[in-house]
This record gives sequence, C-alpha cells and structure tokens, in this order.
Amino acid sequence: MSLLIVQLQNRRRLGTPTSPPGNGAPAGAPAEFAYAFSADGLQLQSHGRCAASLLPRAREVIAVVAETDIAFHRITCPKAPAARLRAALGGVLEDTLLDDPATLHLALQPAATAGQPVWVAVLDKGWLAPQIDALEAAGLQVDRIAPLLSPLPASGADTPEAGPFRLHI
Repeated sequence: MSLLIVQLQNRRRLGTPTSPPGNGAPAGAPAEFAYAFSADGLQLQSHGRCAASLLPRAREVIAVVAETDIAFHRITCPKAPAARLRAALGGVLEDTLLDDPATLHLALQPAATAGQPVWVAVLDKGWLAPQIDALEAAGLQVDRIAPLLSPLPASGADTPEAGPFRLHI
C-alpha cells in the first residue's frame, strides 16, 4: 500500500515574516510541502519539497504536525453521546485553553473511554484548515493527521493499547 507523509508548515509565531501574497496557494497555505513517499508503505522511494499539486499520489496520506503546533491536555473523558462529545470536551478544557474552543480542532487519543483519563490533542483550526484544504484541492485526500511527537503513555491501567496517537479529521 502506497504511503505519502506530508509535513505541515509550522504555525507562524509573533515576529515571523509572512509569506508573500500570490503564491498560488489558498491563504495560510504554504507554497510547498515537505514530503516522504513509499510505494509499498515500507521502504522510502522519494522525499523532498514541492507544491501540493506535484506531490506523489498514494493510497494513504498522512499529514504530520510539529510538536510546537499542538498542545496535549490530560483530562477525564466526559460521559457524553457522540453527537455532544465535541461540546463536552470544549467544556472540560474551557479553563485551560487560551482560545475559544470553537476555533480549535480537538482530538481524543485512540480507544478513549468515558470516565477514564485520556489525552486530548488541540490544534488551531485557522492554521490547520488552509493546509488541509490546499492538499485536498490538489487531489490528495488526507486520511489522518499525526503529531511528530506525542505524550508517552502513562504507566498503569490507563495506558492506551491502540498504539500511536492519531488525530482524526
């Protein structure tokens, strides 16, 4: 199974220059993405930087987020129906977040169980959405978003068994 890993551009910080206008990408999206491609999902065939439209096509596309662009919070997973879970997470995290929860992308660790301690990944939607949109406009369907680094599982009964942290879209 072919695999394309795309590194999302780091979020701009105060005092960093903005990209020049007219680069052909949606506002907030980089002109180029760093990538690694494997035709069989095991061995690297190519890597480099290029415009989204020139990225190799693959069966699975993973967008990778740098550790500086994601915040992890340890909470007790709220007991809420799936349709209300997003609102419940925002309520639990409200006092610890610097931004309005509506402007953030929230993702639970795999195999999260209500009432148990879990990790929640938090990303800025205003930074994330244009990059995902640029990849999708180029014909690449992002299957998942993964952090470059994630918290180590806590020792004990609440250790996640599902493997590495994945940020589902």
